Amino acid sequence: MRVEEIYLLEDGPTEVGARTSIADAEWAEQEAWKAESQPGLVLWTDGSRDENGAVGYAVAWWKRQSWAGRKAHMEYYQVAYDAECATIARALDAAADRAKRRKLGRVRIFTDAQAAIKRMTHGEPGPGQTYALQARQAIAALRKQEPAVKIEIRWYRAHKGIPGNEVAEAAIQRVGRPRRRMAEACGQEWATAHAADLPGAP
Repeated sequence: MRVEEIYLLEDGPTEVGARTSIADAEWAEQEAWKAESQPGLVLWTDGSRDENGAVGYAVAWWKRQSWAGRKAHMEYYQVAYDAECATIARALDAAADRAKRRKLGRVRIFTDAQAAIKRMTHGEPGPGQTYALQARQAIAALRKQEPAVKIEIRWYRAHKGIPGNEVAEAAIQRVGRPRRRMAEACGQEWATAHAADLPGAP
């Protein structure tokens, strides 16, 4: 089993501390399957670019008895990598928002994009920088609400039938649909966002 752990540096625009993990595929898949049965908040992310060039992302989490989430259309001038980075930042933002209402204890964000995970570990200029900085800001906001919270960003293989991943993928396919139809499809109130809703988004 190979587990690569990278710690977000604390010399960025805000002080942060989160663990990222890119593990052996089989072990990562097992961890993903177990996640929903363990304490804390688990968020599933997905970003993509369709055949027409539309780019979007979605974040999903289990809320009480059904799925909830956030999704966004990012126009046509970006690539899937941008969406994968943006969805991690958005997931952290969602976690910070939920921490205002209840103690989380542990936050785990699952993504199938290894490159996006590695991008979150530094704020250097280049593709994805905007979202790496947003992630730092969201983590700072989360820690302000709950200083001792454990934050993890984990890689796992997609398309393995894991429910959270399936919901996020389905949301991506509906990213251009009206909010009401999205809620009908996912059985919960989904917040439809535009990339401009994210602080610092281009």
